[in-house]
Amino acid sequence: MSDESDPIIIEPYEEKRKADPTKNQYLLYDEDFELESDPRYQPLNPGQTLRVPHYSLGVIGDWVFARNIHWLRNQFKKGVPQLNGRPLAFRYINGRAGRPERRLTLPDIERLAWALYHRGDIDGRTLQCASKILAAVAHQYGALVGEDGKKVT
Repeated sequence: MSDESDPIIIEPYEEKRKADPTKNQYLLYDEDFELESDPRYQPLNPGQTLRVPHYSLGVIGDWVFARNIHWLRNQFKKGVPQLNGRPLAFRYINGRAGRPERRLTLPDIERLAWALYHRGDIDGRTLQCASKILAAVAHQYGALVGEDGKKVT
């Protein structure tokens, strides 16, 4: 590789939606993402849908919060995280050995991060980093939407 390659410039997504949970406004919404079509990942509740991408708690703990699965599970043992006085709802699929497995979409993870922040389990820096990670992944999936309602390119 040449030493004289062009620099890589990473720009923030300034034009993305702004999140304000007190007004029930978020950066990401399930409708921005495609439906999961793989039969292995269909929610146990037939009235629910699952969007792509979706992740297990173990993966989320590592790459979104830089913490392990035990830390994230302990957050749920304290009680289901809440936003605006309402507990967050999650989807479950048939996991390994037929046991239910919680799956979270990017919008679910965003709301979880806000709930953990409001409960004092993460600080503002961690919330900000988590939001940037989620925005980057949403952008990769072509699902990041701006204030004007159009996809961010």
